Amino acid sequence: MSTPYRTSPLQRASFLERPNRFIVFADHDGERRRTYVANPGKLHEILLPECTEVLLAHKPHTKTKWESVGAVWSGRWEGDPRRAVFLNTGQVNDVADAYLSAGLVPGLEEATVINREETVGDSRFDFLLDTPSGELLLEVKSVTLVEEEMALFPDARSKRATKHVEELTELARQGRRTAILFMVQGRAEHLLPDLHNDFDFARALRTASEHLSIYAVAVPPVLDDEDCLCFPAHPRRLTIPWERLDPILDDAGLYLAVLQLDEPATVEIGALGTFDFDAGFYTYIGSAQKGLAKRMRRHKRKRKRKHWHIDYLRNAASSVSTFAIRGATDESILADEVATLGRRFPKDFGASDCDDDGHLVFTSHDPVSTPGFQRLLTTWRHRRVFDR
Repeated sequence: MSTPYRTSPLQRASFLERPNRFIVFADHDGERRRTYVANPGKLHEILLPECTEVLLAHKPHTKTKWESVGAVWSGRWEGDPRRAVFLNTGQVNDVADAYLSAGLVPGLEEATVINREETVGDSRFDFLLDTPSGELLLEVKSVTLVEEEMALFPDARSKRATKHVEELTELARQGRRTAILFMVQGRAEHLLPDLHNDFDFARALRTASEHLSIYAVAVPPVLDDEDCLCFPAHPRRLTIPWERLDPILDDAGLYLAVLQLDEPATVEIGALGTFDFDAGFYTYIGSAQKGLAKRMRRHKRKRKRKHWHIDYLRNAASSVSTFAIRGATDESILADEVATLGRRFPKDFGASDCDDDGHLVFTSHDPVSTPGFQRLLTTWRHRRVFDR
């Protein structure tokens, strides 16, 4: 197979859990292995128990001895079991280098690599290129989240990515030539910043689009017959449809807050009354007409004046995870769909001003780690951003 980049043969294992950013546990030949993963993203849509195979590289001289290099999710690309994602974000720069050196990146065919990791002031960027128009600073971003032909970046809030974009924009304003290259793993036709996961990055990239060059190319890797990850010989350039993003580039919409109760609790929910809550997980469906990020941060705090029903339940919860769906307004419909994943409890929770059955849904297990929750979340986010 003709390819500018190919890994060594990898070993398949079943994904079990990811207790922190850098560790993945996998079942490899009946043995529970602790592996390293070089990816700061959340990867919630990809790393799902009972749905995901991780691709392991044996590295005996490292602390964990194994690295989760890639992943295959049978529910993501139905009918194409060898389509995968490359999890090592650092090595994606090696992939980009291979394409750049071969003159295969659309729009940068005549560029040559002068330096890797070019330092400018206090910042370091991935490449310094020589082009017919002069030197070009290039930052590379690896994109693993693709839904219905739309690539979205990032999959988690990234202050570092936002900082890179803002620095490149400032350098461009000062007369330097700068650019960003998104390496998209998946069957995509378009790319946009994911305003749901990182609103600050979305705004920064939209501002940057007026000052620097942004390239997005599809390079979906596949597993060959030897279980090596192979990248396509010819990357395809993607469009960036800003007109779809601009109408909802606002910090408002709906959100989900998932609260974990480690043990049963009896909680007085303001005027709603006192209720017995089982140990488990409670997904709250809320909305904010402005300041959505601030509202979600508020729900994570325990010390605050109690105003909403969720404020009372928050004190009994050991943790809260929040998920924005910016631009959405159909709170009741979202609550009905979330209710299919579990059981509504109690009646009228978070819905005193409407005729709904309640905006709190109980599940005995963490819904975030299930295909149903991830499918619902990405469907709503995709629907609100693109089906306009």
